[in-house]
Amino acid sequence: FKNFYISTYAYATKSHRHIAEIDQELKQISKKILYTFNPHLIPSFRGILSSIYIYKKSNISINKIVNNLKAYYKNDFFIKIHKPNTQIGTGNVIETNNCEISVCQTRLKNKIVIFSSIDNLIKGAAGQAIQNMNIMYNFRETSGLK
Repeated sequence: FKNFYISTYAYATKSHRHIAEIDQELKQISKKILYTFNPHLIPSFRGILSSIYIYKKSNISINKIVNNLKAYYKNDFFIKIHKPNTQIGTGNVIETNNCEISVCQTRLKNKIVIFSSIDNLIKGAAGQAIQNMNIMYNFRETSGLK
């Protein structure tokens, strides 16, 4: 890519390396969830904002999805679920082990988009390794990460 460091672009739209992990987790809930995952690189020192597009049944409200996410992650200190249709970016997660999630409506009634924002140097690599070590050795999950 010409001007790679001053450009914003989507990448790995067909086969991103994290698709297998997303599939693994979603199959625990339902094998019928259809989605598209698309990370974007932005010209910043660190941070990543992902867009995950999901087709939903018409009888499921966005509030129900948000409430289910909040219930699922209620014991996860580093996961922050926002109110529906909240705009998020990388600014709040830089230099943290946090993951911010926002579920948003689209103009199509049966389609939503879930935005996820992390600091890809901490949550995506080093911080995640520390968090996993803490869990493995029965330390407080937040040790060394606040």
